Amino acid sequence: MTQVNVAVVGTGLIATHKHLPALRKLSAQAQIVGVCDVNVDAARKVAQQFGIPNAYGSLDDLLVQARPDMVDICTPPRTHGALAIQAMRGGANVMIEKPMAVSVEECDQIVEAARETGRQICVAHSDLFYDSFMEARRRVQRGDIGEFRAMRILLSTPTDYMTSKPDHWAHRLPGGVFGESGPHPTYMALAFINPIDDVQVLGRHVLTDYPWSAFEDYRIDLVGRQGACSVTLLYTSSHWAAEVEIWGSDGCLRADLESQAVVQYHRKALRPGEVGRSALRQAAQTFTSSAATGVRYALGKTRNTHDILLQRFIESIRNGSPSPVSMDEGREAVRVMGLITEQLERQQQPATV
Repeated sequence: MTQVNVAVVGTGLIATHKHLPALRKLSAQAQIVGVCDVNVDAARKVAQQFGIPNAYGSLDDLLVQARPDMVDICTPPRTHGALAIQAMRGGANVMIEKPMAVSVEECDQIVEAARETGRQICVAHSDLFYDSFMEARRRVQRGDIGEFRAMRILLSTPTDYMTSKPDHWAHRLPGGVFGESGPHPTYMALAFINPIDDVQVLGRHVLTDYPWSAFEDYRIDLVGRQGACSVTLLYTSSHWAAEVEIWGSDGCLRADLESQAVVQYHRKALRPGEVGRSALRQAAQTFTSSAATGVRYALGKTRNTHDILLQRFIESIRNGSPSPVSMDEGREAVRVMGLITEQLERQQQPATV
């Protein structure tokens, strides 16, 4: 296969800000043959914006008329299962935005359809493809910090991104806005701790100006046989942040998923000289990593996570190689998400809209 014909289903922000721009950069490997949305006027507008030849109001019409090799599903999670199965039965391989589905049962239906049709599935666990996260995984796999022991993930999403909007679809997900961004720390933790056997969750509703919001502060512990991960998700400020810290038996790693800085450090004693030298080494690594990122941005040589993920999935379709994020990985993330949301729903008060 020289070129993969791709169609995108859903024309919201994730499609227009991430998937479609990434696909346009891959024009040598992929051709966008159509977009689809239940709001066909929105589909036509996006098609015109991105120079796409066809817009459809139904997936049935898209599959019959455009005959894509790959369907990229960028719709809300509750629609993922039915659309993915329909696309595979229509002959297409499928990229599914995270989460893979809203339940393990739906994931199992997708897995069964993939095996019946022989089609590939890739789940858009995009944060796995930050340069800094990939580098941290490589160092752990090489044993640079000894044996993995534990990790911490912090994600801060500005309040105005979802929380302050009463009609945002994320408020209707189990556990509130956690259902939209919670998959990210879940699958990042699973990259190091798999299986996860137990979860402990605390959700706090602290922004009383937004009574429709279930929670804006989440504290989650994910525990497995290989170690544990502490997750903090914040929706209470105007700032973005995404940080991962990993502790090993012989060192520590800190990865900033925004600046792409990766810092490795050891601090085996608390003597002032040892602490001072450790601090200087960390500062030097932060400066070097951040400067390299700045140069790449200045030269226009950066790729975002969706660029990398979509390229790898398209290559796997062309070459018949394994998907960069398998359906089993997607299913496991949904299973753990279910454990988390069960606890959140027990804590949740009825929302007011």
